[in-house]
Formats: sequence, structure tokens, C-alpha cells
Amino acid sequence: MGTLGLMFLPTPGAHVDPSNPSLAVAPIVHEPSATPTPTAAAVTPAALKTADPGDFNDIDREVMNQMINGFKEGRYLETLASADQVMSNPAHSQSFRNWLDGELPAILMAAGWQSIKNDHCSDAIRTLRRVQTLGKSPMAAKGLAWCYYKEKDFLSSSPEFEDYLKTSPTDLDMLGLYADVLESNQRYSDAISTLEQILANPTTTQWDLEKIDLTKKRLVSMRARAKESRFQQTVTSRNFALTYRGVEHEHLTQHVIETLEGALEEFVDEFGFSEPTSPIEVILYPGSYFRAISSGGPTWAEGFFDGRIRIPVSEEIRMGRDAARLANVLRHELVHALLTTKTGWRNLPSWFDEGLAQRLACGRQGCPKTMFDPTPGDFLDPQALATRYTSMDAVRAGRAYQQSLYLVKNLEQTYGREGLGRLVKGLKPNSDVSSDGLLSPLGLTFAQLHQNTSKRWAIRDTKL
Repeated sequence: MGTLGLMFLPTPGAHVDPSNPSLAVAPIVHEPSATPTPTAAAVTPAALKTADPGDFNDIDREVMNQMINGFKEGRYLETLASADQVMSNPAHSQSFRNWLDGELPAILMAAGWQSIKNDHCSDAIRTLRRVQTLGKSPMAAKGLAWCYYKEKDFLSSSPEFEDYLKTSPTDLDMLGLYADVLESNQRYSDAISTLEQILANPTTTQWDLEKIDLTKKRLVSMRARAKESRFQQTVTSRNFALTYRGVEHEHLTQHVIETLEGALEEFVDEFGFSEPTSPIEVILYPGSYFRAISSGGPTWAEGFFDGRIRIPVSEEIRMGRDAARLANVLRHELVHALLTTKTGWRNLPSWFDEGLAQRLACGRQGCPKTMFDPTPGDFLDPQALATRYTSMDAVRAGRAYQQSLYLVKNLEQTYGREGLGRLVKGLKPNSDVSSDGLLSPLGLTFAQLHQNTSKRWAIRDTKL
């Protein structure tokens, strides 16, 4: 499962701008099933074997030594490029080609995993598929399963997960990811069985306690999602796959799709986001049933993103009396979905994650000016604004969300919409996602931003 973004539902005492009461939305929190990223460390390549050069010509010997040394130094992609050149170069002897044939699986495997480490899954897929044509390999299957998962090609990832897990049934992190794949493929009973397998495995006792707890919550919510799936159907657009409850929500589908497609076009054109390479899953649930499928989030949660945008449909929304609020929630959660793609599913500081999502949810017209309560509280310290909000009570969470938006609005007022776009464009799977790293394209530190913004908060500056 992916990241969890929870929609904030204000309770008495929590402040939300009365002119736009739907702005506060909770942070993305990585669940353990999404955090394990197979890295190059998962494969330790053996050194290439040195051949008897008696039948090699001088060009053979030179290239062989270059490849062996490059491989020892971890330059696997360069070694693979050399190997491919050899195959098309008639200057090399057949003996040398025979030697290279024997070493090619190791070269391909190492290069494929180096591409995974570099977050170049399209390259890794091509390379690891070549490994599989030479002979089935569990580690190639693992790499392919991970990359297809990241690219949301769940149909292709499923058999790779199955091949890998046959040989590594105690890899609990990959089992967790596989359960997510099964859900997207609507194989709910298999997803439930996989989560039960994780919890029943003796090695689970060596797992992180938080992962165990969240897996238990996932199992409860998966059972609830399986029951709800009996009433659901799906419609697709260019960039979204919308699942909803039959006749009950059918009248909302056009509004949801048009809102999401329009928001995506706006975010791509104006803020530097990228279009998804596969449809983003969006699921509507009856509001009364939403708590059951939300993995035990905080009581103030109203919606979330966990690799899928999951939205509760209240009676007001179902009856068409709150279309604006639904649009706001959809836009907000779409920002979370796009940010996870930009960062390779890594946690962002909550002030940025939530502040940007709230700001972009307001649309081109911008958010309303801040309305302060008589006692709005002090500005939270940098550490609190950078960490998860889901452990906060509703009052403190409400303040955290409002102040996150206040920070981003201050950024926009100082650097313009172009400045926000520069921050988004600076996000990469391997970029620095600390608060200072995020702000580096503007030559700004978070201490500077926090100091300036907290001063404006202290004087109740309503210009933001």
C-alpha cells in the first residue's frame, strides 16, 4: 500500500477558515508496505571470472580487463554497455564472445539493480527482462515486481511477485506490496490471505512493531473493502480509474472525472507536475462506511490517499448539495498523488505536503485571506510542522494545517506562483526532501521562512 493522506474533519475548537471550511487536510504518512524499496544492496554481484586469454586477441584482452575492473568498481551500466558493443563488433574473437555469454547474466542483473537504485525503472525492466530470457532468476523477478509496482502496472507485476515469493515466502515487505497489487487487481480474497500470511509468519516477530500494527489494521480494512467491492463498478478516463458504488454514486462520476482531469491539466501546466504514466485510482465510498476501510486513521479523518484516492461520499455530497467541497477534496488529494510520484514515494515535511495541497486545492483564484480565531495559538515550532500530524488531536491538527497553508501562502506572496512551480520542479526521486532541501531552489532556508511567517502570524497578519 502507498502513502496515507488523511482529510481533516474539524471538531469543536479546531479553527478552519470559515470562508473556505474545507481547506484543512492531513499529511501523507508512509505505511510499511510502501516503505521497503529494493535497492542495489539487495543483490551482491560476484566478480566477473577472468578467462584464460590464450585464444583472445589483443582487443579481447583489453576489453575484458576494462570490463572486469569496471565491474569491480561498481560501474555496472558501463560494463553492460561494453558487453553489448562486443556483440556487434566483429573484431572480437568467438572465444571472447563465449566468455562474455557466460558472464552476461551477472552483468545484466547488476546493471538492472543499479537502474533500480537510480530510480530508472523503465531501464531496469528492459535489463531484467533480458536476465529472464537467459534463465529464470528470483532476484530478477523481485526487481521486475518492484518496478512494475512503482509504474502501477499491476497486471505485469503480479506474476513477478508470485515467482519471487515462491522462493522467498518470508520476505514480509514484498508480501505487503503484493497485497496492494492484489487489491488493485480486485483479488480481495487473495489480498486478505496474503496479509494473514504476513501476520502468521514466525519471522514477523523480528519485524518493526509499527509495521505489525499497521498490517493488522490493513487486514481489517481489506476485509471491509472486500465487502464493499461487491457493490462497486469502475469507469476510466484518460488519467483516472474511478470506482464507485453502482447506482448510488453514478450521478457523481462525471463531476469527479471532470474535476480531476481539469485539475491535473492545471497542475501540469502551471506548477511543473508530470502527467501520470498510468491511471490514478480513485474510489468513492458511502460516508457511513468510510471509517471501516480507512485503516484505523485518527477520528478526525475524512478522506485519504494511500496510493489510491479514497473519498467518503456524505449525504450532502450524494444529494448534490456540496459539489464545491467534493471538488476541493479531489484537488487536494490529487496533489498528494502527484507529489508521491515526484519524490519516489518518500515522506515530505508535512508543512510543505499539506500546505501545497491546500493551496492548489483553492484553484487559480488563490485561497481566501486568513481568518484568525480570537485565540489562534502560537506558531508551531519547525520540528512539529515537519513531522506527522496524524498523532495530533483535532485542535492541534487544525492549527498545524492552517499554519502549513500560511507558510505556503507566504512563499507565494514573496516568490509568486512561479516560485511554487520551481519548488515542485525541483522534486526528484533522489532529491533532498528535507525542509531546507525543498526550499533550496529559492535560495531560502526553512529557518528563514519559519521566522518570517511566525512573525506575521504573531501580529495576525491577514494579508495572507
